[in-house]
Amino acid sequence: MVMDKNPDYQGQDYPYDGILVPPSLNEGKPIKKILLAADAAGDIAFGNVVYISAGTQKNDATCCTAEYGKDDREGSIYLACPFSRSGPLTFPYTTDAPSTPYLIPNTSITKSTYELAAEEEFTGIKLVEGMKFWGLIGNAITSDVVVDYIYYCITDYIGAQGDPDGTAIAKKGHAFKAIASFENLNWALFEYMGSQTYDDSA
Repeated sequence: MVMDKNPDYQGQDYPYDGILVPPSLNEGKPIKKILLAADAAGDIAFGNVVYISAGTQKNDATCCTAEYGKDDREGSIYLACPFSRSGPLTFPYTTDAPSTPYLIPNTSITKSTYELAAEEEFTGIKLVEGMKFWGLIGNAITSDVVVDYIYYCITDYIGAQGDPDGTAIAKKGHAFKAIASFENLNWALFEYMGSQTYDDSA
């Protein structure tokens, strides 16, 4: 498990303090927090990118899927985050005694163990272009991202789409640029780039 530092980023390699949208990396960006709830069980863990699906309750949220526009309400997206505490949040190191329930540690886990129950509430931070945040890339410490590469929502995680063949635009999706290279980790640091068209045909 490793993160390679680069001239633009020399910081920590996972969210030690449990803060997924670090204010120090987002000066001038509005960190807007709202109260959301899981639309259904078996979907959202902290670190997932979600949209307001407004199911049973008006603030119900669902994980973003691979394609932007699969649900038209994906125009605004949010990062699922734990509630603030009076003391510091501590990142869980093992599955034995997570200090923050549902915050996935950097070890091999079953994601369903960390997913919110239906209608369970959480903090949603609205992602705006240029915002930097910690997002989930996997659950088995086998996932990688490469600095400056663009990634997209793939089911529950942020990950790679197919390499382009340069002939046609295939899809539109929310795009996330890796701030550093992360290898064999469940978490990575991204910059939200807005929605972009992309070619995943090759």
